[in-house]
Amino acid sequence: MKATKVRVAYVGPPLALSGSTMVMLDVLNHLDRDRYEPHLVLRPGAGMDAAHLFRDDVIVHDARRMRTWWSRGPIADYRFEKYLVDLIETDCPDVFIVDHRKYNYLFANLKRRYDIRVINRIGTIISWRLRQTGRNGEFDTARRLLPCSDAIVVPSTLAKEDLVESFHIDERKITVIYNALDCDKLSRYSAEELDYQSEAKILLFVGALDQGKSPGLLLEAFRDLTRVNDGLELWFVGDGDERRSLQKYVQDHDLTSSVRFWGWQSNPYKFFKRADVFVHTSQMDGFGIALMEAAYFNLPIVYSEALVGANELLKKHRIGYPFDLRSKRDLVATVRAALEQPRKKCFASLEADVSIDRFIQQMEAVIDETLA
Repeated sequence: MKATKVRVAYVGPPLALSGSTMVMLDVLNHLDRDRYEPHLVLRPGAGMDAAHLFRDDVIVHDARRMRTWWSRGPIADYRFEKYLVDLIETDCPDVFIVDHRKYNYLFANLKRRYDIRVINRIGTIISWRLRQTGRNGEFDTARRLLPCSDAIVVPSTLAKEDLVESFHIDERKITVIYNALDCDKLSRYSAEELDYQSEAKILLFVGALDQGKSPGLLLEAFRDLTRVNDGLELWFVGDGDERRSLQKYVQDHDLTSSVRFWGWQSNPYKFFKRADVFVHTSQMDGFGIALMEAAYFNLPIVYSEALVGANELLKKHRIGYPFDLRSKRDLVATVRAALEQPRKKCFASLEADVSIDRFIQQMEAVIDETLA
């Protein structure tokens, strides 16, 4: 007998818990339990323990238990497909929410064999990502597979326009839902004190240390800032491929006393609470949830005028200080201006746009419409 509750299975999270993934875990935690039964499928390669991030009543299917030397590559994809087939034939989720591009082909195949619904949640600007990684050949594949989804959810108008223009997706299939903040969670986590004392003014960067986030530009700008501004520190919260080269730059330019690398943090909010200015130098973000987290703490926000979805909200509510990503000089001048301005209570104006309740209502509406 078919279950009365709608079984919703989210396939994730990836190895590095991104802001987009954290939002989807919030969805599992907040779905109406009278109507929905949340499932979490931990796919191969999801090596980071996320157990503390979701409620006890979320049903977990752990595909990571496949043998370690098969955790990547074609064999892993074949075994994961078999794992999903077993899941469909036993627990039979009504809706899968998928946010990993490589599984579009897999779920397109499964939809031909089983009566399942698939919501593709795309948290990035796909065309930009494919061009940057040199995988231009995947454009045609994406154009074939993305329309196989029953619905597509994106976090910004920018991401929707990319799908329509670059991949010719029918815009009626795409729903824009801004990433949300669970303010109760932020309040709880930020109550933890940071065990570090400093009288300096803190510039904060939160995100992956990769080329797409341009942490090197920020570091070079910070070096220029220290020549005219005393008592500054730059904190990097996050990890990535660029960390080693950034640390070498710090050593080579005698910045070790003023630049700190905190690595990946399960609770980044205590760093937001301690910071004086938040700096976002990303070249591209489908949304950029860290910008909204900085706004929650009413930090002055310095942000790049680039392909960043959350910029829509910052400009709408006239929050923050934009700078030209092509100009280090402009970044330096904008940070100096932000340091000189008093902190303003800015979050109240955009709170409704990133409300977790609103996000859940919109996601539930997409799920219901997909099943209808």
